[in-house]
Order: sequence, then structure tokens, then C-alpha cells
Amino acid sequence: MTIKKKIIIFIIIILFLILSIMIPTFIRKTDIKRKKTEAQKEFYIESEENDKVLLVFKNIDGIKQIVYPNGDVLYVNGRNKIALDYSVQKKQTYTFELQDVNDNIYYESFITPTANVAIIRKDVNVTLEDMKDDITKQLNNNKIATNFVNIIIGERSSIDSETTDMSVVFNSWNSFGDGIWSYDSSTKMMRNSKNSNYFTGYYAPNENYTDIELNFNAKTTDSDDDMIGAMIRFNDNSSKYTSYLFLLDRHDNGGGINNGAYNGLNKIENKSFSLSSITKLSVNSSLRWIRNTWQNYKLIAKGDKIETYIDNKLVASATDSSISSGTYGFLSFSQANTYFKDITIKTLKEYKLLEVLNKVNWTHDDINVVINLNNSSEPAIQTNELVDLFNNNNIYYLGVTTEDNKQEIAEFLNKINDRGKGIDSTDYDTYVQKITQLLTQYMNNQF
Repeated sequence: MTIKKKIIIFIIIILFLILSIMIPTFIRKTDIKRKKTEAQKEFYIESEENDKVLLVFKNIDGIKQIVYPNGDVLYVNGRNKIALDYSVQKKQTYTFELQDVNDNIYYESFITPTANVAIIRKDVNVTLEDMKDDITKQLNNNKIATNFVNIIIGERSSIDSETTDMSVVFNSWNSFGDGIWSYDSSTKMMRNSKNSNYFTGYYAPNENYTDIELNFNAKTTDSDDDMIGAMIRFNDNSSKYTSYLFLLDRHDNGGGINNGAYNGLNKIENKSFSLSSITKLSVNSSLRWIRNTWQNYKLIAKGDKIETYIDNKLVASATDSSISSGTYGFLSFSQANTYFKDITIKTLKEYKLLEVLNKVNWTHDDINVVINLNNSSEPAIQTNELVDLFNNNNIYYLGVTTEDNKQEIAEFLNKINDRGKGIDSTDYDTYVQKITQLLTQYMNNQF
């Protein structure tokens, strides 16, 4: 090989080595520049009350000015982030023109659809209030303001004895046992004055709630050491009682009720009230009420989790799904002059599919969607009544369920012109994301 050829080969090798170093570096720099360009600006919204939307604009290079949809100009003077409260109206597309400090022009938009979304669950263990919040947040992330999106879930109600005329409330309550229950409007206290022979209770009748939070202060001024308590998911079936029970005695003056053996969380299922009818769930005989002293008590039933608190300290809890719904009330056992005050009651009532549909004022100009979380068969969707209701009101149906019920949903969707989707209920995050994607699609179609 001649010297000339060797030199040429040597040069080629050198060039190859140089290119092998430069090309990846160039690619990495290009990729970094591209990522920087993608991340250098952000825009997100948060729907607020009174037809207001919080708008947040970000640009790492700095924002020079923002032109509102009506043409007004806001001079930002190079700030990297700015948050604005903005008033919105129904069924509008709002587009903002932004100019950064490098005089680049770009646009950010969002829409304000009108919609009715009803969410119902039967045997899927989720909290609908949390699901509503998750859907709202994801819609906002998809540049959809939810100010005019009416999301309906199971009825939530709240009673506060400080702001509610409890004499009216308690006038409708029922009692059992031989207690003497009364309410004093001047002191806002409820009282059982009798040293009852056995369990006596006072409860809200004709109500059926799934989630309940009962918060109250209680004390007893009697010298006895027996039982006070409260009930959640309470049911009276012709004097056969079902309920979760919070029971508490003092047992320092003759033994109380079995020396505190039932102090804590218990339940009774379709039986007459007696100690032998009670099942212990989470008890601790060291728990006691304090003599002549107001103490705060809280009972919570949420899904299959039951909790009880004394003075904001968790003292008993259990996971139990045997009592799914009911009402609430108070009780005592052989303890006269027991007082209850500062009562707040938060409840969540779960409605069936047709009950919810009949509560909504469906409007043809709105996007109408029913989300039904039900791992069981849904007989209602097999009726002509429901098919007509969906077709007459142009309602979409999103059935979140197991694989076993997919065919049932497919048949229903066929009858309502395929407005909707069957969605697998296995993973919460996945099906909420899918629901939000479909809602986004339906709402964008309104424009």
C-alpha cells in the first residue's frame, strides 16, 4: 500500500472518530433544546365559585403581555408566572394571546360547557365526593372550566345544632325502651332523664344513609356509673334492631355494665336490644366517661370503615361491611340525666339509578351523562322506561363494571344509539381517567 493511500485511510478514520463524537452530542443538545421548548410555558385553570376561573400562565423566559379575549391588554413586564381571576359565561371558548419577552406569540384556550353528570354507585367501594373532585380536577387539566357542569352524587346533608332549630328536628324522632327523652331549646341540650331498666334510644326515623359522621358532646350528672352511647347505620325493623353502636360506661361504682366489657365499638344485627345480642368489634374496658364533664365524641361510618373518637383521639375502629346503611341516634342504659349537645351530623345517602335520574333536570342543550358504578347486574337498564328516558333526553351512559356485565351494558348502549361506553372497574385511577377522557370528548362536541 502506497503512502498516499495510507494517508487517505488515516484521514477517513480520523473523520469517522470526530463524527462519532459530534453527532451524539448534537442529538443530545437538540433533544435538550426541544425539551426546554416543551417545558418553557404552561397554562392551567381552576374553576371557582361565582362564575370565576383562576387562570395560571407560566413562561420561563418571561411574559411580556397578555391580550384578553375582548382585546384588553395586560402588561406583565417579564414575570415568569401570573395568576388571574377571570369571570366566565356559559358555552364560550376563551382564547388568550400571550407574547413572551422574546416577542414570540402563542395562544392558550379553555371552554365553558354546560352539562349534567350524575354519578351513582351500588357495590363499588369508592367515595363519590372524592371521585367528583378527581373528575373536576382532571377536566380543568383538560382546559374545561366546570363552573356550569352540574355533577350530582348521592345526597349529602348536614345538621348543626348551633344553626338548626333542633326542636323541629327532634319532634320527628322516635324512641325505644323506657327512657324519657326531651330537648331544651334554651340550652340546646337533649336529655334522657330516666334511669332506664335497659337500653333506651332516640333516633331519626325513616332515613337511610351510607356514610355518616355523628359528632356531639355528652355528659351525665347522675351518680351512677352505667352506659351512654350513640348509634350509626341504625335500622328499626319492627323492634328488631340493626346498628353499629358506640357504648361507654364508668364502672367505678358497682361494676357499670359488665365492668366496661362493651366499652368501644359494637354492633347488633336484627335482634332485640340485650347484652347477649351485641357483637363486640373493638372494645377496651379501660375506656370510661369522665364524671360531670363534657366530652366530645365522634362516630364515622365510611364504606366498610367504622371509627369512634373521644376528644379527637381514635379509641376504636373496625373494618366491617355487614351493615351498609341506616340512620343515627343516641342511647343510654341505666344512666339517668344523660345530656347531649353541640350535635353535628353529616350524611351521605346513596340513591338507586332511577332515583338519581328523576332528580336531575335534564336539558337537551346540555351534555347529559350518567356514570353508574355497579359490579352487579343492573336490572333497571333492561327496562323500556330507562331506554326511553335516555333517548328522550339524549343522555350518555358510562357503565363501570366487571367483565361479567359488559354484555348487558353493550345491549343497553345499542338501544340508546351507542351513546356511552362500558368501562372496566378493576382500577380506580384508570377508570376515572377514562371517564374524564370521554367527558372531555362529549363537552368539546358542544362547541
